[in-house]
Amino acid sequence: MKHSTITVVDGKHPITLQVKRMVIYLQSKIIEAYNEHGEVYYCFFYKNDFLNVKKSTKLRLHSHMQKAFQNGQLYEAPHPLIDLILPTNRTLKSITFKQLFSKLETKYPPVEIARVATFFESFIPQKALLKLIQTKYYEYVRDGKMLKSYQVIRVLLNFAPKDKWVKEFANKLEYYKYATLYKQLDSRLFMKDMIFAESEWFLNMKEEENFKQLITFYEKENLKADIISTHIHAFLMEPTNEQFHMLLQSLHEIFSEQEIVMILEDINQKHSNFSPIHHFLLNFYMENNELERAIQLISSYPITFTHSQLKQLAIVMESIHLEETAVSPHNWHHILIPIYESNHQQLDKILHRYVGILLESYDLPFATQWLEPFQQLNLHLPIIAKVKKMGMLRNDPDQQSLLGEMYYQFHLTERAIECFSWEMELKENDPRPVQWLAKIYREAGQMHEYKAYQQHYMNLQNGAS
Repeated sequence: MKHSTITVVDGKHPITLQVKRMVIYLQSKIIEAYNEHGEVYYCFFYKNDFLNVKKSTKLRLHSHMQKAFQNGQLYEAPHPLIDLILPTNRTLKSITFKQLFSKLETKYPPVEIARVATFFESFIPQKALLKLIQTKYYEYVRDGKMLKSYQVIRVLLNFAPKDKWVKEFANKLEYYKYATLYKQLDSRLFMKDMIFAESEWFLNMKEEENFKQLITFYEKENLKADIISTHIHAFLMEPTNEQFHMLLQSLHEIFSEQEIVMILEDINQKHSNFSPIHHFLLNFYMENNELERAIQLISSYPITFTHSQLKQLAIVMESIHLEETAVSPHNWHHILIPIYESNHQQLDKILHRYVGILLESYDLPFATQWLEPFQQLNLHLPIIAKVKKMGMLRNDPDQQSLLGEMYYQFHLTERAIECFSWEMELKENDPRPVQWLAKIYREAGQMHEYKAYQQHYMNLQNGAS
């Protein structure tokens, strides 16, 4: 995944912009980006072609841009679809609109140039755009292509419906038969006016045939981003296993596994209760030892694990220790319970280890509370009884030696030393806490302390005899 920055060349000065989001809407792609001063730039694409990039202050009401951000499919940066649209060097050049439309003349038919012109309503005065689109209209009229000329009129009706010229020409007698065809949604139009067809298919995408026609159209045009975005749009409208399968199939044709995961994570944020996505993400996280992301997923959504996933989780847990991750201890039980619930002995062993780790940083009441989800399993685990007993002993001055032994079993030498030292002060003639202190210091390699306590222990033994 690339960084969410692009370079815009405006004149001779390159400007670095931070990409915020992109919208895909009816073959147009608009990327919103900001400079260091918070000024917004919009980068326009049509089909697979970059058009222009311009700085803006606001969007005009009812403009193509406003409709795109309202009705199109939005993608927050970073996102693989944004990378797919941008050129490899992520550098875009701002040109004059005169230069842009001169370039378009060599690539697109007049009706599509008219359509593209409406993208820039927030940047070019409406009268200037109207004049440009009118020239496209007259190109068709001169060639005797009356249906094509009416298609340009329809572009104008969407763009400037209140304009006197537009209303007058839209109501010309020679266009009556075409207006009737559009009003009746005549099937012949879906072959002759692809702007109209695309819009109708998009608006009625819930109907399977319209969805298929839209995908087929984009496939013929080789519009990969539009294909993916349409699959995402359809899935979010109706999340079914069939839609998910088609989406995955289209993603695998274009993106790497890591990019597919990013796309599915984004979809999951928008529609979080579709379990096949959870399982796909979980499998990826576990196969790539991304335990933190797996736990975050497990703790956020109710997931029923397959036998295979539980086996994989157990393997992952053998190589990763939870205390070495950034995962909060509060979430550890979400992964420990499903993995080890059926293996009581192993669960008790694992919990013994993690209780010891917790007690290095937390007190006994915290450990007791942390064990509550495991206690609710009613498995009568020895570790739970042990921690409960330690909780009782911590406030009993006569039982500090026993508490020290239990801390020692968790390899918590400092706490064990505190307990044995307390016991030694209370029971000056008892050699047992002294013997424990000598043992702990010897094992810790602190030979000076070991020798002192060992001598004290021997003195107590001799005195007793």
